[in-house]
Amino acid sequence: MGTKVWKYLILEHLPVLIDVYSNGLNEISRNQVDSTIKTTWISEIDIESTNLQELIEKYRYDFICVNFNFPFSNQKKHQLAIDFLAFVTNHYPAIRIMVSVQNTTVYKMKMLYQKINPTCIIDVRDCTQKTVNSAFNDLSRGEIFYSKTVLQLFHKYLEANGVMDSLDYEILYELSIGTPINVLPKKVLLSASVIYRKKIRIKEFFGVAELTDSELVQEARRRGFV
Repeated sequence: MGTKVWKYLILEHLPVLIDVYSNGLNEISRNQVDSTIKTTWISEIDIESTNLQELIEKYRYDFICVNFNFPFSNQKKHQLAIDFLAFVTNHYPAIRIMVSVQNTTVYKMKMLYQKINPTCIIDVRDCTQKTVNSAFNDLSRGEIFYSKTVLQLFHKYLEANGVMDSLDYEILYELSIGTPINVLPKKVLLSASVIYRKKIRIKEFFGVAELTDSELVQEARRRGFV
């Protein structure tokens, strides 16, 4: 039986993560004597001259690791990391995905679950060498891995699950980025009256029923929702 080759595609622009990822893959390589690892690293500079779809089709990677904030702006077909990962999920469902997220929020996590459902999610703040090594080991076995901060936010998401629906999250997100009230109906495709009723319920959930929208956003941010 020949040596198994595991192929990784890594899109990362933070030097600290590049270092811990490299160390983590080296650790796996040392421990798995019956297999070998081949890694394609894509940086901010590389992405400018790289056709990601052609790359994946050519090499048929086993694992793809992407920073949620990786700059995809020059890619014609995928302007955001989540668009690229959704494409991978739909066209190459066997590929296992790991996403690193800076300042994870419940909203970002929910969006990842809905569009991608990655095998691993790591908050950048949790990226110690031990955590990254554990993530790569679980990724190689096809096991789910969420870092400490992501798990904490996941519990908050479950607590809100019976109260807040997807449209509530969209309303809260739009408020957090400063979308004017009169523009909200066009953004979330709801009438002003429905948005008003939903805001009342959202404020009640966050314990700010008598406060302003701005204070609602402040509380939601404090609790890691947006």
